[in-house]
Amino acid sequence: IVANWYTDFVNDGWNIFDTIVVLTSLISLGFDDVPAINTLRLMRAFRVLRLFGRLSSLRQIINALTASIVPVGNAFIIMFLVISIYSILGVSFYREEGDLGHLLFGTFSRGIFTM
Repeated sequence: IVANWYTDFVNDGWNIFDTIVVLTSLISLGFDDVPAINTLRLMRAFRVLRLFGRLSSLRQIINALTASIVPVGNAFIIMFLVISIYSILGVSFYREEGDLGHLLFGTFSRGIFTM
């Protein structure tokens, strides 16, 4: 750290984050009665996020997962529309068909649950 006059260390955001986490942990060791310090100690859990930047395979998986959120959401919307149509048909046809029809297709929400 001293050889580079702290420039490489200070320019990296993860190093600053680690410094804050370590300083918070050291302060919390000395002052147990301060509730905000104990809450800040939870930041140690976020140190795992450093792995996303360093491991390219893990970063590739995270990028693929985030890129698939919108297409999967579109598929769920289409599935919900199809199930809603068949649920409306089921409620229309089977609501008056005895106890079982009323139990399974009495309302729209029961029809969706039955589908």
